[in-house]
Amino acid sequence: MLKRILILSKFDSFARVAKRVADGFATRGFIVEQRLISAGREALSPRIYREIGLSPRTSVTTLEKLFSSKEDLAGFTAVYLGATGAFIRNFLGHMQQSFSGTQPRPLTLTGYPGVILKEKLSGFANRCGCDFILLNSKADLEDYRRFCRNYNLEDKGGRLFGYCFPAFHKEQIRHIQRVLFVEQAVIPASLRERLYLAQQLLSYASHHPSQEIIIKPRLVPGEKSIFTPKHHIETLLKSLSSLPRNLRIDYGNIQQLLEDADICLTVSSSVALQSMAYGIPTGIIRDFGVRDEYGTDFFRDSGCLITFEELTKGKMPVLHREWFEHNFISCDETLSSLIDAVEEEYNRRMLVNDWAMNKNLESIFCREYQNFISDYAKYRNRKRFLAQRIIIYFKANFKKIFQQ
Repeated sequence: MLKRILILSKFDSFARVAKRVADGFATRGFIVEQRLISAGREALSPRIYREIGLSPRTSVTTLEKLFSSKEDLAGFTAVYLGATGAFIRNFLGHMQQSFSGTQPRPLTLTGYPGVILKEKLSGFANRCGCDFILLNSKADLEDYRRFCRNYNLEDKGGRLFGYCFPAFHKEQIRHIQRVLFVEQAVIPASLRERLYLAQQLLSYASHHPSQEIIIKPRLVPGEKSIFTPKHHIETLLKSLSSLPRNLRIDYGNIQQLLEDADICLTVSSSVALQSMAYGIPTGIIRDFGVRDEYGTDFFRDSGCLITFEELTKGKMPVLHREWFEHNFISCDETLSSLIDAVEEEYNRRMLVNDWAMNKNLESIFCREYQNFISDYAKYRNRKRFLAQRIIIYFKANFKKIFQQ
């Protein structure tokens, strides 16, 4: 049987994970077709295309295009949804409407592009209707199962998958010579906080002239992603002072920058876990508080929370291994078993002709709501959408209205 998988992704963080999943399925004999969800191409700069390894000619699609030809979609064994929860929810609604329980359909897989920093329950709710929900860690899998128990849902689709970081391990670090600071686009968010961050980076550089301070911004000025900064770190740094000789801004590949670093600092980023996995001392800046919306709460028990003042005085973060093992696993350990499970589940459904959607879909979003969001997707202009609903109502109730 011809095995095909459709890989859908949107924004750079989702596209990186989707590319790793695509490569894994390709090595197992699957024909892989990658498409970007509308806005994905616009949100991926040539630099990001090169880093991820995507062709600039990767086709772009929308929900409407995907479901305009049900036969095309039915030809896939599986679909990987590398997108936001809202898109996944809408995709599943279209699937529910387009395929009956006896019509072959692709299995649905989805995961996360990095650390789940906030709105965890909403993310679970939007994804729990998929056949396979790929979780990042033992902690996330426990949280997902607890969520399903609390809402009387099936949890069999949730499985441990892990983070998709390239393999690497750093030799033991004896002296701090190169400091890498990994910036996030909107964390911290306010101008005041980001000015403080820029000021502290300049201050740290001036206090450690023998160290090389490398700042890796999330995006090049003008680039777009799922989050785009209002106050770019490079602009703020240069507005405060001329850059010290030992401080530079580098938009290079994060993998290479990590491999060369002696310590990695960030306010909150999935790169922190990557750094920890590589054996690099990692500091989570807690100057802005331990806050759920900034993601620092995720690292609360890691042993890595630290302030700029403590760093300046020479204190080093020390990772708690037990916390790390509970919150990290590499997808290199799980990808092969995932592909086995997808093949087994598809063959089982073929044998018994059972193509029903995940029961959780009906539990979380009733069919009437699925119909509503499907209609709304067709009419993005709200005035046109409301006009269409009014017309439908009058057609259905014409006689009743005018007989009164």
